[in-house]
Amino acid sequence: KYGVKATSVAPFKSNVALIEQEDGRKAIFKCVRTDANASLIDRFRFRNEIRIYKVFQKSNFDFLHIPKLFSAGKDYILIEFVERDESKNVTEKDFVRGYYEFQNMHIPGSLKFDLFNQLTRGVWYRGIVVPILSLSKHVGFRKSLQAVALFLKLHLQTKRYKKKYWLHGDVAVRNMYYQQQTNDLFFIDFENVYFTRKWPLLEIIQRCFCYGGGAVKSFSFELDSLNHYLLQAKEHDNLELSNSNLFNQFRLSLFLSTISRIVRPKSKDKST
Repeated sequence: KYGVKATSVAPFKSNVALIEQEDGRKAIFKCVRTDANASLIDRFRFRNEIRIYKVFQKSNFDFLHIPKLFSAGKDYILIEFVERDESKNVTEKDFVRGYYEFQNMHIPGSLKFDLFNQLTRGVWYRGIVVPILSLSKHVGFRKSLQAVALFLKLHLQTKRYKKKYWLHGDVAVRNMYYQQQTNDLFFIDFENVYFTRKWPLLEIIQRCFCYGGGAVKSFSFELDSLNHYLLQAKEHDNLELSNSNLFNQFRLSLFLSTISRIVRPKSKDKST
């Protein structure tokens, strides 16, 4: 169906499989979901991931690594299989170094994809759409509108940055790892990537929250993500990042994390 030739196939999920190609190279095959629960949003996110992988092939990172893109079609991608080192987790210092490079990469604009991502995944979606459609079911429509008003107030109070900063959209342990043979840092899974001009520290700060009882309990400096990030910005002479309004960045991070915990009460307590 996709024109991909393989000598063996080991499925991971309904739309993801580890394959061995005819030349002996292992690769990850991923196609757009075709099950009953697949939606138009899933298709757009998948094609956004294809777009991001193609950009990566032309990007030169000093520290971060991305699996090579072998081939891509309208509804599938074939990427390099990188064996992860399961014996250790990525350190905060290494994560921040790779994340900073990721955030500052140049992705050509696409009105279709960028607008779609802002409305279905980005900060505007989480600050307006989620409160109206999801939070209202838990706290009532009036309080959900108050939440939207608070988001808009924070957004208007916060200075716009000169350039775009990219957010991964799914910064989870499974999406970052060291390669087993070389110890290189790899990021994967880019279907939820979107940009911001106001909230570049969002994912960094949320990694430092400590959760318990379904809520944010405290801020942990043990992870030290924020300090490492600001040092990266300073080392690269990025004044607009190193001089960020941390108060508003913290307020929005806590605001969005709290909403997420309310609408997804069964989420496991975690610190990242």
